[in-house]
Amino acid sequence: MRTWIVVAAVLLAGMIGFALPIRSQDETRIGVAVDVTALAEKIDRVGTEIEQLREETKKLNEALDESNETLAVIAAGVGIIREPVRWEYQFVRTRSEDVANEHGDDGWELVTIFREDWFVFRRPLHPRRPEAREE
Repeated sequence: MRTWIVVAAVLLAGMIGFALPIRSQDETRIGVAVDVTALAEKIDRVGTEIEQLREETKKLNEALDESNETLAVIAAGVGIIREPVRWEYQFVRTRSEDVANEHGDDGWELVTIFREDWFVFRRPLHPRRPEAREE
């Protein structure tokens, strides 16, 4: 008798399961379509946000480059970044003060005098002049 009750209960449960409303394939497809549309909208929003971040990053990099250029100019002006000075030298054998003054007018500075008639002059080597000029 118990066996029949168990079998009847199983059959009844199966019949109730078939009687419950089941979503049709069309309803399932509609639900999936709605989910895909929502995901597509989210992806579009994320893509737009990524593009905005790229533009902001580009602007920040440009501002950073300008700041670095400004800092380089300021640092060079106050001597923080100092390039070594390259000099060109000229040895002149003379006892004339006029010759020394002419060299001074041309940007040469007197470094030393030796043996009473050898004047040693120097001036900064201009960046556009890679080699010393002969005069």
